[in-house]
Amino acid sequence: ERSSGAMATNAPAVQVVLRAYNWAATATPDDLYALLVSLPGLYREWWLDLYREAPVHVFVETTLILFVVWLWFIRPTVNPKRMAKAGARLTRAEVDELVEEWQPEPLVKPLDEDERRVADSMLAVDAVEGNYMRIRGVAKPALNLATFDFHGMAQRPELKEASRLALEKYGCGSCGPRGFYGTIDVHLELESAFARFFSVPETISYSDGSSTVASAIPAFAKRGDVIVADEAVAEPVRTGIELSRASVEWFRHNDMADLRRALEAVEDKDRDAGRTSEDRRRFIVVEGLYRNTGSIVPLQRVLELKKRFKYRLVVDESFSFGTLGDSGRGVTQHFGVGVDEVEILTFSMENAIGSVGGVCVGAQPVVDHQRLSGAGYCFSASTPPFLSAAALESLRVLEAEPGLVAVLRARAAR
Repeated sequence: ERSSGAMATNAPAVQVVLRAYNWAATATPDDLYALLVSLPGLYREWWLDLYREAPVHVFVETTLILFVVWLWFIRPTVNPKRMAKAGARLTRAEVDELVEEWQPEPLVKPLDEDERRVADSMLAVDAVEGNYMRIRGVAKPALNLATFDFHGMAQRPELKEASRLALEKYGCGSCGPRGFYGTIDVHLELESAFARFFSVPETISYSDGSSTVASAIPAFAKRGDVIVADEAVAEPVRTGIELSRASVEWFRHNDMADLRRALEAVEDKDRDAGRTSEDRRRFIVVEGLYRNTGSIVPLQRVLELKKRFKYRLVVDESFSFGTLGDSGRGVTQHFGVGVDEVEILTFSMENAIGSVGGVCVGAQPVVDHQRLSGAGYCFSASTPPFLSAAALESLRVLEAEPGLVAVLRARAAR
């Protein structure tokens, strides 16, 4: 300890500090004046010594000092007051002349020859009239097969009027996500209307149909969980499965024997790893009416296996809502199954409803969890109010005219 203390006392830095302290303690005003007078000479000697030892360092440092001086004191800067005074000296005629001469750049650059050729080869739709479209250059109206608006809701005058009134009241956009100044009263009315329609406590609406199921699945399934899914599910469902990063087992389309095989395989893996059904979350993912095949899920068989192996069930009803069931409530009504037997039920409003967005139906904890964990809800701008108003009116039409579903099924059976 004594030797280390001696070394610390003899250190050059410590000695300099001690000398400065001792000098300051005994210095007189004359000593301070003499120090101030000698500072330029001392700085000059230090600078010359540094130049002799490291000329490159001196050059770089001098350049930086000159640049700072130029930046702060020499370089001309923008003076808003000066510019305002200069602008005030313009006459009204000069201002009008400048405005008339100004030519804004086009929002879209002109098409080149190849792009023009491609554009001219495309069909242009001039008008949509019910189930038919008028195509430019074609004399007869064409049957519109490029839509999933099964009931023609988007063409109904009630929806157009509801959209017009909402546009006049709210404007076009909502200007933010639902959790950040993007919730409008019509969004809440729409969620309440769907909750009454399905006889559930609460629902949550998304601004995009595809992102509804793609957000709902990863909101609950995470890395380490397991998903058993039908191999024929559509792209939005697959996106949600991939985003969850859960382990995935696929079973053959609507093959309940293969679904049992997949569930048993997961059960065997859990047994070998010493896991129980409580150690990780497990989900079965299906569609009510499959977009890729047009077939209906055997929901009652799926529910039996779900209960037997203790899984949660996710059903995307984007194509079964509004088309199956006596009043269009989907595959659960079609099979006489309660909605509460499906933990997570999603559907798009871009098909039978004829609007934009999607809805997730479930118990209150399921809905509330998505308000903080559903990516499409938290980070996407909410649905434009006029589209939510259109969806609300479409739901009223579906409730007031339950025969629409029967007519649709009769036409589909032809």
